[in-house]
Amino acid sequence: PGAAPSLSRGAAAHAVTSRRPSLFRRSGPPPRPAGSARYAELRAINARPTEVVTITYLYYADSEFLAKHVEYWNAYPTTLLEKIHFLVVDDGSPAGRRAAPIVEKNRGPASVSVVEIDQDLVWNVAGARNLAAVVAPTDVLMLNDMDYRVPPGVAEWAIAHSARVAQTCHLWNGFPRDEVVPHVSRTGAAVTCSGRAAPASKGAFGGHGGGCTHPGVSFFSKKTYWHLGGNEEDLVGFYGHTDPIFRWKALATYPICDLKQHPRDVPELQRVSAGDTGPRASRWQGRNKALFHNRTTGVEPFSTTVLRFSWRIAATPY
Repeated sequence: PGAAPSLSRGAAAHAVTSRRPSLFRRSGPPPRPAGSARYAELRAINARPTEVVTITYLYYADSEFLAKHVEYWNAYPTTLLEKIHFLVVDDGSPAGRRAAPIVEKNRGPASVSVVEIDQDLVWNVAGARNLAAVVAPTDVLMLNDMDYRVPPGVAEWAIAHSARVAQTCHLWNGFPRDEVVPHVSRTGAAVTCSGRAAPASKGAFGGHGGGCTHPGVSFFSKKTYWHLGGNEEDLVGFYGHTDPIFRWKALATYPICDLKQHPRDVPELQRVSAGDTGPRASRWQGRNKALFHNRTTGVEPFSTTVLRFSWRIAATPY
């Protein structure tokens, strides 16, 4: 198993304030995958020495959408582009809609790499995130949803916080977004919030209420990610619970790791409309809901295998 990230002297003072669920007393922290220490150190893609943060996106089949993202990245200020690497994980897109040709066609000043998963696995979010955390060329990653673009101000925030994140076991999660999303609070009342507004309710294990922040956008070091055991790939094939189970792992490592949620000093992510990705897979969550319960209560063990597919580096800027 991988070694725990080294902690700076001040890390303990920033320990997570969320109360740990009592179930941790029964199950304890999950095991880490074999080889996690190697994954934390691996750099499968080259980067310039000045690059300190990898901004990562998961992609599937929406070539027009990706082209707009690359165009946006190429317009970043040069001072930012010197310190940022963009990584696109193509999660098994069909032939003719792969990410690499789109990136190469729109190649510009931004450093953009593409890694391809060969198999088209339904709801392979956990596997694609694990792959990103293996091949990323920098110590620090920002994991994003393709439906949101990262404004330069967010990239500046990530660069400014990268050194501390690399030195400590900090996991930032739940970044503000600019849209207004209706959702239902625990009391059953309909509420709306947007951007910087505090969540009206928090879900289990530190999750957001569903409208104010994005649960799938995280900021962490590779050492932290693999110390937490990465994402649970037994969820693949069915929808949901990828984010809650990863947050649970972060809380389960308390007080070594610090789950820091809903940063207030960062600009909002910008919502963009997605295009056509083909027929949508089922969003039924029953199977993964049961898996989440069984793993976090100790009924079933967490898996310790990752990257259950073949993959290749399809495009690099260097």
